[in-house]
Amino acid sequence: MPLPTWAKCHVFALGASFVLATGLPCPQVVRAAETLTTIDSARLIVTDSDEIPSAQANGWQVVKLTDRWPLSRYDTGRQGWYHATYTLATQPREPLAIYLRRLNMNAEIYLNGEKVASGGQFTEPISRNWNYPMYAQPALSQWRVGVNDIHIRHISYPGYGYISPIYIASATLLSKEHDLHYFLQVEIAQYLFPLTFTIGLFIFAIWLLRRQDYSYLWFALAVISWSVYIVNMFVHDLLMPTKVWEWFAHFSFEFWVVSFSIFLHLFAGQSMKRRGLFYAAFLSLVAIAYAAS
Repeated sequence: MPLPTWAKCHVFALGASFVLATGLPCPQVVRAAETLTTIDSARLIVTDSDEIPSAQANGWQVVKLTDRWPLSRYDTGRQGWYHATYTLATQPREPLAIYLRRLNMNAEIYLNGEKVASGGQFTEPISRNWNYPMYAQPALSQWRVGVNDIHIRHISYPGYGYISPIYIASATLLSKEHDLHYFLQVEIAQYLFPLTFTIGLFIFAIWLLRRQDYSYLWFALAVISWSVYIVNMFVHDLLMPTKVWEWFAHFSFEFWVVSFSIFLHLFAGQSMKRRGLFYAAFLSLVAIAYAAS
């Protein structure tokens, strides 16, 4: 039996948002050697300090960028400072920009000791930049002839720490890269959320008029729960503890899996007596597991 049009709309929206959730397909930063500098190594020190650490402090280590934080690093702390340098032979005549393609969870960028970009709050609940690119366009006067010091303050949760290479190029080039990735990673999800949520409410309203057909109810619940999961792709500042939000976001995905599966069973005319017990047990175990993690 073919799916009705309203179900096909959800499948299409699901496919688009799944592409966003997995980060595909996102074009790579333009790599024109004459215009773009890629910094793929830096020094890192793990410290909770909110001030730039001294270059002579103990604990600095050289890391490759992209840098994915191993779990062992969190034994020292969950915040660190990266230090890299960029040399200019002459004073730039056009604006230059500093760009991070991806990071997790939050960061600030400093140029020669001055903050030029911030992802927001470093205290709980930490601002969520895991799906946001970060862009800084310092004033021309903040660059200097010779060695320029770039520091990045970074904070993350165990198992998630990540920071991409540092890109430096003309603001004209990198602003376009930033805008493209911001559109692909954030804005499309922001557009999809009201669309899928509205579809869910519409199908729920149909079920209220046809309560004997529970396929409408479970399809509506599937679409609404997926809409909640989409919010996780663009929500930046939380109004609740991070652990509560993470539970809510992850459970919404599992609930989507179950509710959409039940919809397919009902749409195919299959019995839900035993399957219903299985799905209820599955959701209960998942809820407990996420709460305990």
